[in-house]
Amino acid sequence: MENSSEIVSIVDPDGTLRYANLAWGRVLGYDPEEIVGTNVLVHVHPDDLSHVLEETEKALSEVGVVRNRVEYRFRHKDGSWRWIESVGTYLLGDPAVGGVVVSSRDITRRKRAEEEIYALRREYEELVGSVEAIIWKGEARTLRFTFVSDQAEAILGYATQRWTREPSFWQDHIHPEDREWAVSFCRKAVAEKKDHDFEYRMISADGRVVWLRDIVRVGFEDGVPSQLFGVMVDITERKWAQEEFERLGRQNELILDSAGEGIFGLDARGNTTFANPAAARMLGWDAKELVGRSQHEIIHHTRPDGTPYPKEECPIYEALADGKVHHVDGETFWRKDGMGFPVEYTSTPIQEGGEVIGAVVTFRDVTERRRAEEALRRSEEHFRSLIRNASDIVTLYEADGTVRYASPALERVLGYEPAERVGALSFELIHPDDVARAREAFADILRGPNQSVAVEVRARHRDGSWRHLQAVGTNLLDDPSVGAIVLNGRDITERKEAEEALREAEERYRTLVEQIPAVSYIDWADGSDRPLYTSPQIEEMLGYTPEEWLEGRLWTQRLHPGDRERILAADERFEAGGGRFDEEYRLLARDGSVVWVREQAVLVKDEAGEPLYWQGVLFDMTERKEAEEAVQRSATRLAEAQRLAHLGGWEWDIRTGEISWSDEAYRIYGLSPQELVPSFERFMEIVHPDDRELLEGVINGALDGHRAYDVEHRIVRPGGEVRVVHRQAGVVRGEGGEPLRMVGTVHDVTERKTLEGQLEHRALHDPLTDLPNRTLFVDRLEQALRRARRQRGRKVAVLFVDLDNFKVVNDSLGHKVGDSLLAVLAERVRWSLRPGDTLARFGGDEFTVLVEDIYDPADAVQVAERITAELRRPFVLEGRELFASASIGIALGESATKGTEDLLRDADTAMYRAKEERSGYCMFDPKMYERAVRRLELENDLRKAVESGEFAVLYQPIVRLETGETWGLEALARWDHPRRGLLDPSEFVPVAEESGLIIPIGNRVLEEACRRTKGWQDRYPRTPPLILSVNLSAKQLRRPELAETTEYILRETGLDAGCLTLDVTETVYIKALEGNTPALDGLKKAGVRISVDDFGVGYSSLSYLKRLPADILKIDRSFTAGLGEDIEDTAIVRMVIELAHTFSMKVVAEGVESEEQAASLREMGCDMAQGYHFARPLRPEEVPGFLAR
Repeated sequence: MENSSEIVSIVDPDGTLRYANLAWGRVLGYDPEEIVGTNVLVHVHPDDLSHVLEETEKALSEVGVVRNRVEYRFRHKDGSWRWIESVGTYLLGDPAVGGVVVSSRDITRRKRAEEEIYALRREYEELVGSVEAIIWKGEARTLRFTFVSDQAEAILGYATQRWTREPSFWQDHIHPEDREWAVSFCRKAVAEKKDHDFEYRMISADGRVVWLRDIVRVGFEDGVPSQLFGVMVDITERKWAQEEFERLGRQNELILDSAGEGIFGLDARGNTTFANPAAARMLGWDAKELVGRSQHEIIHHTRPDGTPYPKEECPIYEALADGKVHHVDGETFWRKDGMGFPVEYTSTPIQEGGEVIGAVVTFRDVTERRRAEEALRRSEEHFRSLIRNASDIVTLYEADGTVRYASPALERVLGYEPAERVGALSFELIHPDDVARAREAFADILRGPNQSVAVEVRARHRDGSWRHLQAVGTNLLDDPSVGAIVLNGRDITERKEAEEALREAEERYRTLVEQIPAVSYIDWADGSDRPLYTSPQIEEMLGYTPEEWLEGRLWTQRLHPGDRERILAADERFEAGGGRFDEEYRLLARDGSVVWVREQAVLVKDEAGEPLYWQGVLFDMTERKEAEEAVQRSATRLAEAQRLAHLGGWEWDIRTGEISWSDEAYRIYGLSPQELVPSFERFMEIVHPDDRELLEGVINGALDGHRAYDVEHRIVRPGGEVRVVHRQAGVVRGEGGEPLRMVGTVHDVTERKTLEGQLEHRALHDPLTDLPNRTLFVDRLEQALRRARRQRGRKVAVLFVDLDNFKVVNDSLGHKVGDSLLAVLAERVRWSLRPGDTLARFGGDEFTVLVEDIYDPADAVQVAERITAELRRPFVLEGRELFASASIGIALGESATKGTEDLLRDADTAMYRAKEERSGYCMFDPKMYERAVRRLELENDLRKAVESGEFAVLYQPIVRLETGETWGLEALARWDHPRRGLLDPSEFVPVAEESGLIIPIGNRVLEEACRRTKGWQDRYPRTPPLILSVNLSAKQLRRPELAETTEYILRETGLDAGCLTLDVTETVYIKALEGNTPALDGLKKAGVRISVDDFGVGYSSLSYLKRLPADILKIDRSFTAGLGEDIEDTAIVRMVIELAHTFSMKVVAEGVESEEQAASLREMGCDMAQGYHFARPLRPEEVPGFLAR
């Protein structure tokens, strides 16, 4: 200690220094002699003194040997302050010390370095914070961020802690359209070990889209990418400007591309700079082919007559020369195929700085216009032909009525040749009764230019018959191209005869109408609404005669006040637009009663389409309306019943698209009839977006007839509340099977679904920890395997977690504490997992973990390591500090090679291997399964061996070293396996212990050995009698009925209890002793001796040895082997013999192989020995020969 580089001191609790080594001078400048006896606390920095005293008080309050560590500043002799780290060991109860032993070292340089690092870190953080970009660092393998600068919150609005706390934060907040390629791009660059930069979008905290440019450098460790360093720059404004520029460019291109006229541009030399699609299409060229070439040489090289067109005479080039706009019509452009077409074009110069730098030419193909002009010419010729061949008579009259021209139709209609009527008076052929009306009409025509008058007259045919003519005359005397009265005369004789027939038919119709049970009427359609006819049924319906109704124009007066405004408005619309009038309303009868009517009316027009009259009928609907009101009352009662049952009704007319809802349906949807008119589109807006496709499929299936309309789905009410409804419907079909209507119900089942969800949750979750149970875990594992099948290279990991020694907690502290431990442990394990991982309680103290997206076994190992590390921290339950550990088995698989049961079995197998090796966790490999299968086969063979008695007992003699006589025999169990031969205990006892088969095996061995030993005692009597030594397993020792079973076997076989020694290994014996196993007391009370086997390889503690109520110690063969050769082994054997004798125990040395070893043991005073030097294990038939020697 004097030469130690560290300060060593002994200090009283009050701070008085009782001892100081020379390091005080080297480190702090104080001579030990001058500092000893003083109170060192006065040299502690004032700011650190309270901390030092607090740590001292805490240590003094604890019991036993306590250590603490504290850092503080201590004054050097030169007055400077030095940082000191002290470790104190409190040995106040040790008489040799009686104080606190303090070991101290100077950590001033380390502290200064830490301060410098801290200052540099703050300077770095300030620098990073000042950059208007996100500085970040992350893990290359997982893309998880480990640091981001404060600008992350300024740019994107997320707290910086979220970036580092949430493993997939960056990926989760990339714009959905960019996420897959951006992550793949980054992973690929990392895999190729390349620095990279890319642009993508992220969604900010307030929902904005932010464009970022991410510049990334890859960091390496041992040549492997380990970290990423990056800078994210906000380029949103640049992107917006770029998009606006591109939009305007596309808009201009779209304008040119959409133009119907051809447009092309020229430079100052007349070469084409661009051509729009219409120009290229009309000219038969690809637009790219035109660019750069002379426009004149390609399309304007020849005149319409085929002669060459000099370039200098072309108006297009004149625009380039004189800077003026030239518009030309009548020239020809030539297509690529050599065909020409007439064009009209405009050449507009482009000027810049007063200089013509090019021109824009717009042109159109006037081929169609030329064709139209030609068609017009032909049409005029055709019109002349029509006049000559028209069926109507066209006649030109002078102002005095003299015929100047008559068309050929005159001969076809009246039998006169046109020539013979020229010069005749117009009224000569008119029926005497119609002449006056004809002259009056002619006079009206002469009143002014373009005056037209129509008149119907009768004219005499050449054969003497009379023909009805409809004539329309127009005054065109002032028209220089006509200069006459033009009269068109049409033969309407057949129509007149038909009208007469119609009049007669109308009379018959009137008689028929007056017999039907409805009021028929006719009103003039001349704007006066004068009633023309009302059938006699009006009196039966309303109490008024037809004459009263017509003369008083009572319809408007007798409209019910509640319907008046609506019906008059409908009547106005009907008169304005024609069509069909169809309304239901109320009229007041003469006696004041209310009569419901349905009125249907149509507008009758003449052959020219002109309105003639309104014709309609009034049906008495009173009885039907009363029936409807009764139905409505029933519907109201039904609606109330539906409201109480939360059952709404609805109907959908598939032909018209109209939908009606009951009041309860509106309530279920959270709406009112006043705010929404039902329609299919509005209804689908109410349906939850995730359920719309499902519902559309059900509706289409019901309409097609191959699926019932019975479905549950979610709806979203206007306030955002989500409800669950059950919908059922039937389809009403027409005679051809076509769907006409759909009628159904909607039932709010939200509360029922909530209860079902709770019941389902309870069925699939553990009630103690609220974790998924075995059923839910297996289901999720199956789904994960199916997903893994769709994504190659991705595996699934199952971790089987089993608590070590949990039974001890339950047995010692009770099940309540055990349950609390399980609940807290489950929460701890959950903290160790990723958000997408599944933790389940499999049963008892067993948990399982499902980890998806495994690409490397190391990923699963990391999860196991996190769980193991989390469980190392103590659990504080009901004031007690408990420690728990677990064994974890890991199994990897994919659906192509592993099923759910396979993975669970593999993980369970690996867990048992971890428990055996005490390694914390273990990864499954197929060899484990082979070992497990072999163990299972061995266990099955063991069970058969117990039933068929395949166990043999060999006996190894134990001799007295002093006399060489046989003191006893140790019974050694062997398994005479039918295939593998004789097996040593090491090959089957561990399996027998785990399976519990060691109990029947041990009992059978004990019974057989006792019976044979009793027989050999009787055959070879000696004093003292032959002793039997039988091995006892840990499981046998823990059984409370061990003493009773042993006594029973001794009684059955006749062997005295004092002749039986039960061998128990040191470790098992100590555990039994600590547990106060009553079996030990029972055996001792019965007189059975206890031997501690393999002494020296277990606890080997003097305190335990003193407490052992054993009779014999057996020295393990590992020590015996070194006798005479290894000094330490020889010393240990001698010490064990002496200690055993001190505690009145006999000693047996195992594994004696030579006379030299036997002699050494004899010289040390060892009592007995066994080993191949004396005899190998003997079969029962060999023992008598050995005893007889």
